[in-house]
Amino acid sequence: MKNSIQLIYSFDKQIYNSIDEAFEKNFEGYSSINSILNLKGYISNIEKGKIILWEGKIKIEEEGYKYILYKGGRGSSFFLASFNNKDNYKKIGFITINQNNFQFDANAHYETILKKGDLIYFKIYLLTTSDNGNLYIGISKTKKVEDIKVLSNSNIFNNEYSFEEIEFESEDYFPREYKYDSSYFIDYNNFEVTSPNFQPWDESGIYTLDKIFDGKNNTYMHTKRNIYINEKNPLTLIINCKRIIDFNQMILTTFSVNNYLPKSFIISVSNDDKEWKEIQTFKNLTLNSKSMEFNFNNSISGKYIKLYIFEANPQYISLGNIKFNKKDIFYYEINPNEIEFYGDIEINNKNFPAYGYSYVLNKDDYMKFKLCCNEFKIKMCQKFYSEVKVYINNNVLKEFKINENDLDNYIEINELEKKEHEILIYVINGKLDIEFIIYS
Repeated sequence: MKNSIQLIYSFDKQIYNSIDEAFEKNFEGYSSINSILNLKGYISNIEKGKIILWEGKIKIEEEGYKYILYKGGRGSSFFLASFNNKDNYKKIGFITINQNNFQFDANAHYETILKKGDLIYFKIYLLTTSDNGNLYIGISKTKKVEDIKVLSNSNIFNNEYSFEEIEFESEDYFPREYKYDSSYFIDYNNFEVTSPNFQPWDESGIYTLDKIFDGKNNTYMHTKRNIYINEKNPLTLIINCKRIIDFNQMILTTFSVNNYLPKSFIISVSNDDKEWKEIQTFKNLTLNSKSMEFNFNNSISGKYIKLYIFEANPQYISLGNIKFNKKDIFYYEINPNEIEFYGDIEINNKNFPAYGYSYVLNKDDYMKFKLCCNEFKIKMCQKFYSEVKVYINNNVLKEFKINENDLDNYIEINELEKKEHEILIYVINGKLDIEFIIYS
């Protein structure tokens, strides 16, 4: 991916009168941020009230240049540059009023010696005060206005300069170590609970089994009034997870006024709802909160999970949700600089910078990376419909269809052999908006 990166901060109303004031307050008060590739080599046609951060890299291809200039219209701005590395940015120019022409004044130009092969890393901030805000960069060998070369992708003079590829690096995006409960990645909305002997509290339809996995924190199932759960009248709950899940922790929570949770029960698992494997029996549990956590010594795997409850605490069972976790499993994020992107990739994020940039892959675009892992997950901030193929070591492993506005979806691949894999994500149709990739 070539060219420079442009962030656009939007505001619902005018908050700042100068870019210095906005910069000092870290652009506080913005309503959204979009991030795009600058394909032109300059900024133009920016609406009133927006703040632009444009950053990129220029390579000098010819000896003799001594001056860097810039001009901006309809706003206030300043120019930061670092020469041949990205560690020493300094302000080399600023404009507090419109400057519609290049000028060799103290504020809008910088004198230095530029050698062939030198790199200029730049960051330019613009606060637009009226529509059609713009910014341009120039270089010159003399102090004559007519000698200024106006930089743009379509206006390169005899290869005297070039806009270089800029990597996807940002202070807001760096490798981190995550410690997620795996319940974060489970779609509980697809879970179903059945029971051969459950009866709800009353006929209102409020206290039914589907409340366990409805995703709400104020609904719950409740066993029938005046029918107590005990060894003579046990309650059996069968959870269909719709796919095999791995867990080593289970959390039972109630949202009822009374803490009606199991006192004694047996947990079993199955892959076919026919042959069951008993995992553990819990007896005479002490209840002191609305949530109970059960940890298992070994990882448990199953598509169906059965709870055989033969003693309640004190007499009814009321469950608001059940979660299954892989406790203390670490996930690591892939640095985007380790990913190869192919195609017309967009950078787009309206909720910057929790995870850094997000990447929008269009039809026929693909991304490739290598991981030593036995599972990985791609988190999407999906606003578009997309069809995606996942290749592992040059073989098609899975195909996914992601619905429009499915903001909580993941592409999830597990049960891989723990070794290095070459992974390729290919967009068959639509657009894929990727927020981050983690693996374990």
